[in-house]
Amino acid sequence: MISRVREWLAARLAASFTTTSTTATSTALTFQVVAGEVWVVEIQATTQCSGTGGMKYAIAAPAGSTIEGWIRSSTSAVTTLSYQRVTAIGTLNSTALHTVATTPAPDVIKFCLVAGATGAVTLQATSVTSGQTTTIFALSSLSARRALA
Repeated sequence: MISRVREWLAARLAASFTTTSTTATSTALTFQVVAGEVWVVEIQATTQCSGTGGMKYAIAAPAGSTIEGWIRSSTSAVTTLSYQRVTAIGTLNSTALHTVATTPAPDVIKFCLVAGATGAVTLQATSVTSGQTTTIFALSSLSARRALA
């Protein structure tokens, strides 16, 4: 579901997203941008992996877009925090997250994006190990506001 009011928008997962793919798979946490727009985005999610292989994120965006931000998550325990920088569109984060099996934990992804073309900005997720299920739980959300260029 998406609501758009002037210069900000919000989206949420109406149902949990799951994937067993080891390639980046798009979620329903997405919104449209126009070339040249600048957006400040925050994603709050509850995520888990079914096994110890863990999962990774990527941000898909139109070609030519630039991005700068951070992922705050956890690895082998909810209290083992991981901070990973996001500097390229369509690129998975380097260190696997949620590497403790079937234990939901909070994630926050914040970034600023300059759209290189008109199109969609989308949170993507993947399982690191084939056959393990990555789940992003229902009601995880994305909020974005347009900034001055």
